[in-house]
Amino acid sequence: MRRQLRTVAAVAAVTVLAVGCSDDSGSSDEPDKSPSTSESASSDGDSGISDGSENPDVAGAEAYARRFVQMVNRAGDTGETKALHDLVAKCSSCQQYPATYDDIYDNGGSVDGQFYKLMNVEATMQDDSTAQAVAKVKADTSTTFKMSKNAKSQPLRPETYIWTLELDRGDNGWEVVGMKEKF
Repeated sequence: MRRQLRTVAAVAAVTVLAVGCSDDSGSSDEPDKSPSTSESASSDGDSGISDGSENPDVAGAEAYARRFVQMVNRAGDTGETKALHDLVAKCSSCQQYPATYDDIYDNGGSVDGQFYKLMNVEATMQDDSTAQAVAKVKADTSTTFKMSKNAKSQPLRPETYIWTLELDRGDNGWEVVGMKEKF
């Protein structure tokens, strides 16, 4: 149970990537006011509007990282984890996020709010087909969750996380293939 709570908190830190990114200095604790990924494209691509993540450059890698956070939040908010499972299929360390949400919702639990707020994202190209995106996310303390139907609702702790996403450029655009998390 304690491990699940840590995972939920960790999941919460990633999920708000869709809020957008802050200035390039990386020193701000305020989320960027730029349009969120959810405003520019749906997570499953049904809007027909590009979020820029298909671009084979730094801007595309950053857009993909924002989309990743959006998908973590969306899965937590709705309990629909298929798209997130698909997104993290090549990243074993990322699979904790949809698995945790599956456990919560399968046990009648719930999440009220968005787990993560993106504070900053910055990518660097490693070569023509790989990049590293570093996302600073903060748990949204207004979010509450219940691990099961009869469990007591709990707030998130105000943790800040640094997620380092390893990205590869595949035939269909960027893919997350690894992730390291630092509290």
